[in-house]
Amino acid sequence: MILSHIFYHSLVQGMDLVGMVLLAGGLTFRALVVSPSSGQASSLERLLPFLLLLIGLGDLVLRSQMISGQPWEEIWLFLPAVLFKSHFGKVWAARTFLLCVLGVVSITKIQGRITKGVAIAAGTLLLLTASLSGHAADSGDLSLAVLVDWLHLLAVSAWTGGLFFLALLLRKRIMLSRPEPTSPSALITSVKRFSTLAGICVVLILATGSYQAWHRVGGISALLQTSYGQILGVKLVLVISLLCLGALNRYRILPELSQ
Repeated sequence: MILSHIFYHSLVQGMDLVGMVLLAGGLTFRALVVSPSSGQASSLERLLPFLLLLIGLGDLVLRSQMISGQPWEEIWLFLPAVLFKSHFGKVWAARTFLLCVLGVVSITKIQGRITKGVAIAAGTLLLLTASLSGHAADSGDLSLAVLVDWLHLLAVSAWTGGLFFLALLLRKRIMLSRPEPTSPSALITSVKRFSTLAGICVVLILATGSYQAWHRVGGISALLQTSYGQILGVKLVLVISLLCLGALNRYRILPELSQ
């Protein structure tokens, strides 16, 4: 029972994190990388807020069962207490509100500066709710740990989430040979902008990641002996792999595209 609960909770949290990274990364990519004439958001970007709402409902049920310790059929009796009397419930309500805002923005046909600004602000605050509901909040909602974790998520989302949408853009333009609105010059400009953005994100990820490692385990020896340290090692391998891809893009592919 306990193992199955941990498995489902980890699965829901993983899907939630991936969804938020893609959503925030897509917003950042559209705001800072592609040109305004690149068209409206993709179907995936419009669908993500609603998928995250469903995932959030699953997380609420799982957390309620974990907090109350009651059988599944009696969970609904404890949902009001979890929603209105727990720290998680307040953060969950804020998260749900932000996702509703993003959902409305995603389906509206109005694409002005105000609409984009609201979407970016909501996406940024959405990542803050992830920090407030995680281990970083153990030190307090207004702690340095929460701020660092939030910045870490912002950088990860802009880099990895943006990389996903850059791949979609390249596939649409190069592999499928789609015509406008993405001209070759606009494509090169987008790749250059993302390369610069990725460089900034890498610096921020390394800085915030180093603080998080020190804050959670307190020493290099503990990193080698704890499960957190082992997970961190896997993350470092992934980051190094992405850095190699970024270097290949910056110093090999980008010059070829420019020519």
